[in-house]
Amino acid sequence: MFVKYCTTLFAGIWLLFIADIAHAQQPLPDKIAANKAKDWQTYRQASIADSKMAVYFRALTSSELEAINSAKSNGQSKANSKLIEIKSELTVESSIAGFLLFLQDYDKIPNWLDNANGSQLIEQITPSHNIFRIQFSAIWPVSPREMLIESRYWQDRQGNVHIKVEDASDHYTSHKNHIAISIIKAHWLIEPLPNDKLYIQYRVIANANGKMPSWLANKVALRSSWRTLKNINQQLPNSDWQYQKLANILEYQELIQEPTSGTNEQTKDIMPSNNAELN
Repeated sequence: MFVKYCTTLFAGIWLLFIADIAHAQQPLPDKIAANKAKDWQTYRQASIADSKMAVYFRALTSSELEAINSAKSNGQSKANSKLIEIKSELTVESSIAGFLLFLQDYDKIPNWLDNANGSQLIEQITPSHNIFRIQFSAIWPVSPREMLIESRYWQDRQGNVHIKVEDASDHYTSHKNHIAISIIKAHWLIEPLPNDKLYIQYRVIANANGKMPSWLANKVALRSSWRTLKNINQQLPNSDWQYQKLANILEYQELIQEPTSGTNEQTKDIMPSNNAELN
């Protein structure tokens, strides 16, 4: 009798877990032809007051998957045909410096990054070049995850800010009982707009590793991307960082007053020599 009760309870918890993941979202195709998919598919989009947000996804091509698997490090799971790229977009009221400092407020990352329960700065190489870790809660039966991240930002000649995000798990050890998420490719684009607004885009390809099924990892990643956008939209405009400035960043009003030719000295100082690879 006890065994039957435990079996029923186990099945019930599992069904509730799956139902929560699938709740209130656009259906994700069970099968995506990775060698044919090229166009972005809409996961979810909405307009809230003056803000607009959307999350898109696409399957990777066969050549992309082949390149990923040939370059993967030891301990990383092989990427299969169900691996997706996610693109999140948000138009929100904020200064450029306000958003960059919001991202670098490591103690508060769990307030807006869905399912994160901890974040620590490992090393600050320069004010615009940091290495840090983010830990994610375990959702039974999935083991807790973490990301080891190296990020670097700069402002281009048009005034847009780029954040290059790279996997740092080859150089730093994951916490015990945590599985490191492999960041295959990730990039923030921050474009200043009139009326104190920003267009923010984040594109990421990541592998959850471990034994987590791809269909489940994709569902969780898409749901988390949407919730994270909503959290940023709610918290960023009211952040105390909106009142701060960064010496190496020009805001929209400063940009439109700058000469159209050439690059200001502040921007030159933070443009990496290999920025072409992120175009």
